[in-house]
Amino acid sequence: MKVLYRSAIRFIRKVNMLRKLFCTFVNKRCMIKIEDIQKEINALSKDDFKKLRDWIIEREWGYWDQEIKKDSENGKLDFLIEEAQDAKYKNKLSNL
Repeated sequence: MKVLYRSAIRFIRKVNMLRKLFCTFVNKRCMIKIEDIQKEINALSKDDFKKLRDWIIEREWGYWDQEIKKDSENGKLDFLIEEAQDAKYKNKLSNL
């Protein structure tokens, strides 16, 4: 459930970011509702929908990569190294 929640939050953030980019591009403030975006997506052809889906997935992975890189640089993932070293010391590692 947590994974689904996080994915939903990331999607909402991305939609909001896309809205801001669009409004900046057309040089005006606008209020685009999620329902309007959903209608436009539903109107896409199968091929265009696949392209949009693939683009969103790639963007999401890019954001995820940036977040992991930032967390790693800030030491937030150091506990993983410590856990691995501890498991190695206790001879609890197994081959994959």
